[in-house]
Amino acid sequence: MLTLQKYTYGPISMLVVPGSWIVTKVESGLTFVGQRLWAVRTDNRSVEELSNRVKQLEDTLAVSQQTEKELRERLKVLDPRTHPGILIGDRLAANITGRNPGVGTNLINIDKGGNDGVRGLPELMPVIANSCIVGRVSVAYPMTASVLLLTDTHSAVRAKIVKRADRSVVVETCLVEGAGNGQLICKSVEKSAIKAQVSGGGGVDVGDLVELVDSEWPVQLRNFMIGVVAERPRSGDNPYRYSIWIKPSVNVTELQSVDVLVRW
Repeated sequence: MLTLQKYTYGPISMLVVPGSWIVTKVESGLTFVGQRLWAVRTDNRSVEELSNRVKQLEDTLAVSQQTEKELRERLKVLDPRTHPGILIGDRLAANITGRNPGVGTNLINIDKGGNDGVRGLPELMPVIANSCIVGRVSVAYPMTASVLLLTDTHSAVRAKIVKRADRSVVVETCLVEGAGNGQLICKSVEKSAIKAQVSGGGGVDVGDLVELVDSEWPVQLRNFMIGVVAERPRSGDNPYRYSIWIKPSVNVTELQSVDVLVRW
């Protein structure tokens, strides 16, 4: 608690905070400019009142400091571009320096590598952008790395399908595979697994969200966006299963930078 000291200036006495600047204007009362707090005349307020006021100010300051601390903790999380649960130190920003030519590119190169903590096999560090899954680091060189996109035919990940409006689950889990040419497909959705009763019985519709639920990926990335349903499910030759085409959430041809999850 701050200590008040008595200060006397001619016939006037006052309580002040040590280290404060004092300016007096005698003809119209007193004016005080405090470097830390304020000073007041003792004949206007009792010592007890002043002590209580100082205590109130200290309590207010403590609350403000706690609020600031909480806000700073929140700022450690990847902001609206990213996702709660991922701290700033958990990810590494990287610029895209190259990609396979054409809209169907399934591989990109980034300007961060092993010297920066990026790892490929066996860790296969995840690569994200704007709360969306981009792919995984396949090979890390000292200064650069290659990222295999989800759309590559060697990629596969488990996901769920939810309604955009109310996030009700339509398909609890399906295997989303890279189909090449910048596309994704889920080929093994059993018709009986589609919850047609949600959202008025619509089943799987164009625009439904596809989100990560794969237990082999870091838990911080759960519910990250993979893509959106691009067209109504097709039965094909199998009367019991649907194939669902999915448009990736990230347009890699326009993407300039990504984040590599280096710790989880």
